[in-house]
This record gives sequence, C-alpha cells and structure tokens, in this order.
Amino acid sequence: MKAWELEYRLRHEAKPPSRSTSAWPDAAQVLQKRADELMMHWQSRVPGSQAPEILGQEMVQAWENRGYDVSRAEALLPEALAAAKAGKRGDLERLSARIRQALRDAPRNMNHPAWGFSRPADWEAIQSAMDPSRPADTPLNLSDPLVRAGIHWGWLGQIAGAAYGTALEGYTGTALNEAYGEKLGGYVREPDTFNDDITYELAFLAACDKALEAGEELSSAHIADKWLELIPFGWSAEAMALESLRAGIYPPASGKNYFSEWVGAQMRTMAAGLCTPGAPNRAAYLAFLDSRVSHEGNGLCGGIFSAVITALAFSTNDSARLTEEALRWLPANTEYVHYYKMTLELCRNLHEPRKVWQQMSAVLKRYNWIHVFPNMAAILIALWFCAGNFTRAMQLLAICGMDTDCNAGTVGTVLGIQSPVPPEWITPLGGVLNTFIEGYESVPFETLTHWTCRVGAGLAGQEWSERLHAAKSHFWHSP
Repeated sequence: MKAWELEYRLRHEAKPPSRSTSAWPDAAQVLQKRADELMMHWQSRVPGSQAPEILGQEMVQAWENRGYDVSRAEALLPEALAAAKAGKRGDLERLSARIRQALRDAPRNMNHPAWGFSRPADWEAIQSAMDPSRPADTPLNLSDPLVRAGIHWGWLGQIAGAAYGTALEGYTGTALNEAYGEKLGGYVREPDTFNDDITYELAFLAACDKALEAGEELSSAHIADKWLELIPFGWSAEAMALESLRAGIYPPASGKNYFSEWVGAQMRTMAAGLCTPGAPNRAAYLAFLDSRVSHEGNGLCGGIFSAVITALAFSTNDSARLTEEALRWLPANTEYVHYYKMTLELCRNLHEPRKVWQQMSAVLKRYNWIHVFPNMAAILIALWFCAGNFTRAMQLLAICGMDTDCNAGTVGTVLGIQSPVPPEWITPLGGVLNTFIEGYESVPFETLTHWTCRVGAGLAGQEWSERLHAAKSHFWHSP
C-alpha cells in the first residue's frame, strides 16, 4: 500500500474522543528531559568511577586532535562552561550549537602532524597497507573442546578486566595509586559485571546470527541494524553514530563524527577475534565491518588491533610477542602505527613500565583519556611487561590510568585465552553477565561461550554440534 493511502485511511478512520483531554501538561517532562540531556554534556560523571567529564569541551579537543583549527570553538568554551554552572539552559543550548557550527566549519591546520599520515578508509586500502608477508589464516575448529575452553576463558578475562577497570576509569595512574595503593592488585570494590562496552559485542554476535540465518555475508549494515534494535543509548562516538543511524545514515557515513578516533572500536572488537581463533585476517575484516559503524581512520585501526591480537592469542602464550606479531595486520604509515611502534621501542629499551608510560603520556598529553592512542599504549605496556600474569597486567593498567575498563577488557581477553584467569578474579562475578539490553539482561558465562562458538563456526562454514563440551583445560600452541 502506498504511503498516501495509509495516511488517507488513518485520517478518515479517526474519530474524536467522547471526552477530549489535552496532552500539553506533559510538555514539562519533555523540556526537563532535554535539559538533562544537554547538561549531561557539560556536567557529568562517569557512572562506574564518578570521574568528572565534560563532553562538550572534549569534543573540541577531539577535533583538534584530528588536525583542525578549533580556535573559534575554543573561544566559546568559557561562556558555555559558565552557562552550565549557572544552569542557564537556553544560553547553553545556543552555545552548544554554536560550538558545533564552529567545529563543522573549522579549517584544516596543515601544520598538525595528523596530516602527515595516511588514513585508509575502505577495506581494500587497509588490507593493501598491511604487511604483505603476514601469514595466511589457520582457522581452528570451534567444536574442539580445547578451543572452546580458550574462548570461555577469554570472555571471563574480559568481563573480569572490565569489572576491575570500571571503578578506575577516567583517572590518572597517580590519582589511582594515591587513592587505592596496594588494593590495585585486585578489585577495589565489590565487582559488578554490568558494563556498557560489552553490549556492542552482544550486538555483533546478534548481527552475525541474523546474517547467518538469512544466508547472507555479514555487513556493517547488519551490525548497525542490531545497534538500533538493542542499544538504546551510547556515549561520544557511539551516541553520535546512533543519532546518524536513527536518521537513516548508515555505515560508513555513520562513522564520521567528532569522536571517531576515540577508543570505542578498540574496546569492542575482541568478540570478532573470539569468533575467529587462529584467523587474524578474518578477524581484522570482521572488526573493520563493526568499527566503521561508529569510527574511521585511527579508530578503525584500534578496532582491527583488538580483534587481531585476540585471534592470535590462541597460537602463543607469550603476550609480549603478541604485541609485535599483531603489528603485521595494522595499516602502515598510519598515525596509530606510528605511536604503536614508539611504545614498543620504549618497552624494548627502557625495561620499566612506569618509565615507558611517563614518556608516552608526555608525548600524547594533548589527547583525551578516551582517545585511542594513549589507551593503545597502555594495552601494549601491560601485555609487554605482565609476563602472562593477569593480576600484574591489571596493576600495570592502573599505573597508566585512562579508559581502564576498556583496556582491561582487551588485555583480560588475551590473557584469558592464553591461561585460565585466577579464581579470585572470577568467583566474585557470580557466573552471569548483566546488561541493560532487552532480552539479554542476564547472560550466563557458559551461554556467552556457546553463542560465540556457534557464531564462529557458522562464519567459518564449520559444522557445529549444539552439545556443550565440558573441557576443563585451556588452549594454546607453543610458539
């Protein structure tokens, strides 16, 4: 039926109610909701750690990091911050719009180092910029109980790491050490598996299911559709991507936003690696499909990194070696790879994680605590110096601070695949992942493992048995 016919029928079937009432009194609730949303961008705290955050000024910082002259937007920040403090909603609404206008019209700063690097956007360009000598995939059988055990421990490591980091994110390592000291060797408070980062991985698995059921190749559009169905809200890049998707703007255009080189893709593509054990090339492609829903440029590199290093973790128990091997799947001549290599070089030469972090944090001080660069450096430092020790890795991430739950989720996944996570990290979690996604409010860890194995087998064209395996051991190949 045509749209005009549907509307014609609606209008001609409509009858006035017997007792008409006005809905206008509800407008006050709408106004308050908008005021709360606006204020959240100028006066908010990170839910898990209560670290202060001002997204409005972070947006300006993020665009300067991309190589733009943001002086006009910066000139408006003092007035906007004052309006937020005074609770002047109207002024803040106007100033927020003017800041976005200034960012949209900001000219390139050709003296910014970002313009000296390549930023491949499509898969062909990214793939051609990878190391041509990287090995072909050797996919593992997802029905193998040992592989399944590695996937299971990978998820547990991720969930434990995220639970650890949720209480710490948004602070410097110095502040964390002053507040918690030796407590940083474990959970600093009773852990909770509720974390928004993992919701995007559940959406990825659901999108894979949808594509497999339809007999279609997985696409970014499948993943975007699941975001719309399952994820009601986001933050920074993910929030802006959701706004675009709701307006009918799909990937890759949905990934073009002020925060598209923040950590959001890097924090969520471990699921792609868990679905593709032993197949880093396939993991990289799946991560690309997922990442470009909300990210571009160096943000895509971060997503590819987390997926590749996860897929590679099934083939070696040397976490430092993994950081060097994963580099072969990252596009050369990108700014991401520039800082990646810089971090590894410092790790090799300084032999002391605090010194490495001090130097990298000084180099990257202009970047936000949620930007992909400093968080990539923190992950590399933890994996390089932890010697496979989960507790030591968490302590190293606390030394770095930054977006600790994202980083601990990635590191925890890798270390969990390589070796079972100590019970003191797992027992307090209660065996269930809690989320705000409708229909996935409580997901047993075993169910998450089973789901991942089934999806991975489907993507690889492997036969899959619904029978759950009861393997107790973990899996790795000796290097």
